[in-house]
Amino acid sequence: MRRLEEAPSEVAGRYVIAGRIGSGGMGEVFRARDSVLGRTVALKMLPFELAIQTGFIERFKAEAQAVARISHPNVVQVHDWGRENDTYYMVMEYIRGKNLRQILASTKRLHPRQAAQVTGQVLGALGAAHEKGVIHRDVKPENVVVAIDGRVKVTDFGIARAAENAALTGGMLGTVAYVAPEQARGEQVDPRTDLYSTGCMLYELLTGSLPFEGNAAKVLQDHLNARVPAPSILAPEVGEALDRVVMKATAPLPADRYRSAAEMRKDLGSAIASLPEAPPLSALTDEFTSEASSDNIETVIPQAPVRRKRGWRKWAIAAVLVLALAGGVFYVGPTRVPSMAGESRAVAEERLNRVGLKAKYSDVFSDDVPAGEVITSRPGAGSWTRRGGSVAVSVSAGPKLSDVPDVVGMPLEQARAAILENDLAIGKVDRRHSIEPVDKVLSQDPTPKQVKSGELVTLVVSDGPAILPIPELNGRSVDAAEKLLRDQGFTPARSSVFNEAAAGTVVGQSPAAGQPHPQGTQVKISVSRGLQPFQVPEVKGKSCTEAKGQLEGLGMKVVAQTSGGGPASCGGNKVLEQDPLPQSQRKPGAEATLYVG
Repeated sequence: MRRLEEAPSEVAGRYVIAGRIGSGGMGEVFRARDSVLGRTVALKMLPFELAIQTGFIERFKAEAQAVARISHPNVVQVHDWGRENDTYYMVMEYIRGKNLRQILASTKRLHPRQAAQVTGQVLGALGAAHEKGVIHRDVKPENVVVAIDGRVKVTDFGIARAAENAALTGGMLGTVAYVAPEQARGEQVDPRTDLYSTGCMLYELLTGSLPFEGNAAKVLQDHLNARVPAPSILAPEVGEALDRVVMKATAPLPADRYRSAAEMRKDLGSAIASLPEAPPLSALTDEFTSEASSDNIETVIPQAPVRRKRGWRKWAIAAVLVLALAGGVFYVGPTRVPSMAGESRAVAEERLNRVGLKAKYSDVFSDDVPAGEVITSRPGAGSWTRRGGSVAVSVSAGPKLSDVPDVVGMPLEQARAAILENDLAIGKVDRRHSIEPVDKVLSQDPTPKQVKSGELVTLVVSDGPAILPIPELNGRSVDAAEKLLRDQGFTPARSSVFNEAAAGTVVGQSPAAGQPHPQGTQVKISVSRGLQPFQVPEVKGKSCTEAKGQLEGLGMKVVAQTSGGGPASCGGNKVLEQDPLPQSQRKPGAEATLYVG
C-alpha cells in the first residue's frame, strides 16, 4: 500500500485529504473534503504497485461501476472515480461508524437479536445487488459498517463481478474464512454464494468464532468437505430458529440453500420475533471510523504548506548559497525513481545508481513475474524522492512451491494431515469399491512432485469391497473362468479332478453361482484333467471271450486277430498275445488287440 508520507494532499483538484481511515479490499482509504460540493467523502486510492499488475485496474473500475448501479440505503454509494497521474481513485459516501470486525474486537460477539438485525440489513443490500446482476463475492465483517445511527452499510465490492460474467473470471476470489465450496473450487458463482458467506458471518457474530479455524489450506478443505456447525453449540442462547437459518444458508450444495437474499431475510425476521430484546445497533458504535476501516483511530496527514508571498524564496535561496560557500554544504535535490519492473536486479541497481539512489531488496513470491525480475518499487517508478535515499525494490522469487507428499496407501485422515502440512489443499475425494481397507488412499493427483503452494490434491480412496453374486463358471475354460473372477474382484483357487469333461474345463465351483459375497472372496474351481488312466491287466492264456469282456469293462475297444495278423473270431480260443502289454497305462476308449490261436 502507499505509505502515508507519499499520500497526496489533494486529488483531482477538489478532494482535500484530511486523514487516513484504513485499508479496503483493493486500496487505501482516506477521509477527504470535497471542496466543490462541500461534503466529507471517503477516498479510496489504488497504489501504483497494484495498478501495474494485470487485472487490478479492471477490477477497480468494476467496483465503481458495479456499486454505481445499485441504489439502496444499505449500500455505500459511489460518487466519483478517475485517475490522476499514476493513481486511480474512487470517491464514496463517508460513513461515521465502525465495521463489524472492530465491533467484534471489543464485544467478542453480538447479542443474537443484534446479529440477526445486522444480517437482515446486509441481506437487503445483497438482494439489491443481486437484482442488478452483481455478486459481492467477499461478504465478511470487515466489509460491513454499522453507522452511528444504527444503519448498516455493505461496502467493498472490489472483487464483485456481474453475474453474467462470473464464469469467465477464473480462479478463486474471496476470503477463505467465508468462502463457499463452489467458490473455493473456482466454479461459477451466483447469489447463493453470497448467502453462504453471509451465513458464515452470522455464525461469527453469534459465537465470536469462525466456523472453521486453522491455516488457510485447512480452512479451505473444511469448507469443501465439512458442514458449518450449529452456532448454538458454542452459544446456547442462539436458539433453534437462528440455527436453522445458519445451517440452511451454509449448505454445501447451492441447491440446498436459500434461493434468494429475500427468502433468507424473511426467515431471519421470523427468528427475531422469538429473540429477547437487545440494545439498539447504534450502541455498537461509540466512536467513529469509516468505510471498510481497519484502524479505530484516523491518522491525520499533514497538509501541504499554505503558499506565502514569493519573496521568501529569494531569501531562502540566498541563505542556502551563503551556507554552501561558507561551510562547504551542498544542496541535495530531488530525483525521479526509474522504471525497473521486469528488469533483473543488476539492471535495477545500475538504474538506481545512475540517479543517486540506493536499493533495499526484498524477495517476494509471485505466480506472474519470472524469478529474478523486479516486480515493483516503493516509491513507484516516476515518483520524486530525495537523492541519496533508498528505494524498496521487490524482486520475484518465482511462485511459492510445495512438495506433494506420497499418500498412496495411507489412511485418509493421515493423508489429509500430510497434504495440509505441505501448504496444499485437498480437492475432490472419490470413493471406489476395493478389497483394500475402507478409507485407504488408492491413488492421488498430482503424484509426488513440486507444485505451487495451495494447489488442490485429489484423492481416490477405498470404500471397502462391494457385495456381488458369484458368477457361473461351470463349463467355461479355466482361463476364462479365472479372468472373470479377477475382473469382478474375486480371488480364484484352482484344483484338478479326473472327469469325463474335456481337460481344462471347469466342472465345479465353491461358493455356488449366484450367492452374494464381498469382493476378495476366494472362489474354488475344479478343473477337469480328462478321464482317469488305468493299468492294462494281463489276459494272456485266458479265453478270448473272457479277455475281451474284461478289457471292455475298463472301457477299451477290443479286436481279435490270428497270430498271422488276420481277423479272427473270439469264441473259446485262447489268447496267445495282447497289445498293449500288461501293466501299461491307458485311458478309457483306448484300443486293445488280442492274438488268438
